[in-house]
Order: sequence, then C-alpha cells, then structure tokens
Amino acid sequence: MSDTRTQQWAICYDISLDKERSKIEKTLKGWGHRAQKSVFLVMTTRAGITTLQRELNAHKITTGSVLLLRLQGNNMQPIVIGAHWQHPDAGMAYIF
Repeated sequence: MSDTRTQQWAICYDISLDKERSKIEKTLKGWGHRAQKSVFLVMTTRAGITTLQRELNAHKITTGSVLLLRLQGNNMQPIVIGAHWQHPDAGMAYIF
C-alpha cells in the first residue's frame, strides 16, 4: 500500500545556458530519476516539494524555467521557477 502523503511530480525544464541547466540537473538527480532528457519524475511529500522549490529557486535561473507538475490530485496548477511561463490556454475561451 502506498503512502498517501507522498505525491508524484513531473519536473520539466527548458534552460538555454549550460551552466544553469547543469545545476538544475544536478539538483534533480538527487530527488528523482530522469524520464526524458529534460524531465525528471519525483516522489516526495508536501514538505519535500517545498524544499525542492527552495533548492531550485536558489539557482536564480535567468535563461529559462522549471515547471513542477503534480501528476495526481485536485490541484494540477504548475509551479514555475525561473523565467515567466504562461499556460498556452491562458486568457483563451473555448466555445463548444
């Protein structure tokens, strides 16, 4: 039986500067495993994701962003670290 306090996250990044990207990769390797070149899967608690956010924010990313996406649950809003990121559907209205 899984621990209900743990959450699964996909951490995706798009950073153009090698030095910044390397720091993010090094940090994420300590938290989870690489699923694709710029995507890591992380299982952690709420306290853990808060700590990971602090670690990523400490790198002061200027040439891209890191998205923390919770993979289950009600709150699916991404956490963004680094350069401003806007959801592609932000401000759009769809009529069916």
